[in-house]
Amino acid sequence: PDHKKPIPKYPKVIGIVTSSAGAAVHDMLRIIRKRYPLVEVRLFPVRVQGVEAPPEIVGAIRYRPDGDIIDVGRLMVHPDYRHQGLAQQMLAEVDRACPDTVRELYTCTKSWINIRLYDKMGYRPVKEVTEQSGLSFVYMRKG
Repeated sequence: PDHKKPIPKYPKVIGIVTSSAGAAVHDMLRIIRKRYPLVEVRLFPVRVQGVEAPPEIVGAIRYRPDGDIIDVGRLMVHPDYRHQGLAQQMLAEVDRACPDTVRELYTCTKSWINIRLYDKMGYRPVKEVTEQSGLSFVYMRKG
């Protein structure tokens, strides 16, 4: 879709959400260090198997620099854990990580719950885009 931005060819940071004890994460780290030693790797350990796993992965956020702006590209909360302040906490983490940078995100113009949350967190509408499919998105900025 038109509103999605391409993945950078040479990212500055790669985040991995997985078990820190598994062989797969160690293989990923070894390959990343070999092929792209300059990148910063952030490991977010969670249980991915067993009875304890489901409650640990309840939300995720992705953000990345895009010129002078931080693009908040994904914000997801598991439906069973919505309305508990998790989205606010994740957005607050982006604010702490990037305090002096403009942050931008977007959502569907019909997503009133998201728009209210972003407004409450200090984001303000800057533009509205309608795609060929007829879907409209509002872009909001903070900072």
